[in-house]
Amino acid sequence: MEGVQSPSEELDLCPSFKRYGIIGIMIMLVAQTLAMLQVPAITVFLTPIAWTGYILCIDAAVFKRRGDSFIHTRRTQFLAMLPLSIACWMIFELYNLHLQNWRYITAESTMTQAVIACWAFATIFPGILETSELIDTLLNSNKAAPQHATKVGRGKLCSYVAIGVIFVATPLLVPTGVARFLFGLVWVGFVFLLDPLNHVLGVRSLFNELEQGRIDKVVSLFLSGAICGFLWEFWNYWATTRWVYTLPFPSMPTIFEMPLIGFAGFLPFAVECYVMYYFFLRVVKRMAHRVGLPIEASTFG
Repeated sequence: MEGVQSPSEELDLCPSFKRYGIIGIMIMLVAQTLAMLQVPAITVFLTPIAWTGYILCIDAAVFKRRGDSFIHTRRTQFLAMLPLSIACWMIFELYNLHLQNWRYITAESTMTQAVIACWAFATIFPGILETSELIDTLLNSNKAAPQHATKVGRGKLCSYVAIGVIFVATPLLVPTGVARFLFGLVWVGFVFLLDPLNHVLGVRSLFNELEQGRIDKVVSLFLSGAICGFLWEFWNYWATTRWVYTLPFPSMPTIFEMPLIGFAGFLPFAVECYVMYYFFLRVVKRMAHRVGLPIEASTFG
């Protein structure tokens, strides 16, 4: 009948750009403008404020392109992502106590520092994973046929886990003077350690993609790491509560606060965020089931 859409026509309709995405754009523009004017209340909180706006904007863009997103349709996953982001980043903070690769500059009270830290750390996983999902929608629109698929055997998976154990353990077993040069092992070690475990546990993993002959997710995560790395350093440059690097490279050219070579670390870091998120989400699921919480399996991807 005229005026009645078929189900296929309804699926083809492009969802609108959600209002919270527009709010996110406004947050970023206003926050950056006030930061450039050196408004203290903004420069102190600039990093978490700007990232909050960015996440809202990117999520709305993902929903517009795909009709599905963390905030709009997978809200429980998104809410679980926030504390997991804080907890996983604290692993890297503990490493840094020994490696001493960065330090924070702040004049705020302990309570304010805690609020800024928790808020900022909570945006790390959403920033990386939301950006990767948006890139996925662009790659998928021109997705080529998969390359030759390869089955990953248990022996190879075990060897990757062993490499991961060596990488994450070695920086902690050597003196600080040596460990400061081994940050690269930390930024790739958890990929080797956890992604094979994700594959065996049946949760999302990059090995799943590789078995299908695809590298789309690896590419989108690398691009996400590059984009988010630049934005982290850009907003950190304008913030008064900020971090500075103490990497052992004298006279190294920098962009904002980051030595140029350090930007390469954001690529594997994005992959680490992905594998850590899905690994620890699985852990949360098992714990929830043990205590009898009624959580749907779809919540965990």
